[in-house]
Amino acid sequence: MDDYEAWDELFHRTIVEAAGNPLLAGLYDVVNQARIEVVWTTLRRTMFEQETRIQFAKQHARIAESIAARNSNDAWAAMRDHMSTIADVYIAVENRQLAGPGSVM
Repeated sequence: MDDYEAWDELFHRTIVEAAGNPLLAGLYDVVNQARIEVVWTTLRRTMFEQETRIQFAKQHARIAESIAARNSNDAWAAMRDHMSTIADVYIAVENRQLAGPGSVM
C-alpha cells in the first residue's frame, strides 16, 4: 500500500468513526475488506492513476469541508458525487475486463 492508498483508507475510516454509527462501521469494514482482497489488485492500476487520484482528492476535500462546516446537504451531495465517480471507474474497469486483452474501448 503506497502513501496515497494509506491516506485514502484513513480518510474513509475517520469519517466512518466520526459518524458513530455501528451499522455504518460494520458495513464499511465489509466493503473495505472486499476492496482490499478482491478489488484492490484489479482496480489499483486504474483507481490510482494520477488523474483519478487528483479527482478523488478534490472530492474528499469537498466532503471534508462540508462536514467541517456541518452542512449535511452539501456533505450528502459531495459523497453522492464521489460514489458516482467510483461507480463509473468500476464500470469502466469491468468493461475493459469483459472486452479482453487487446480490445480498444
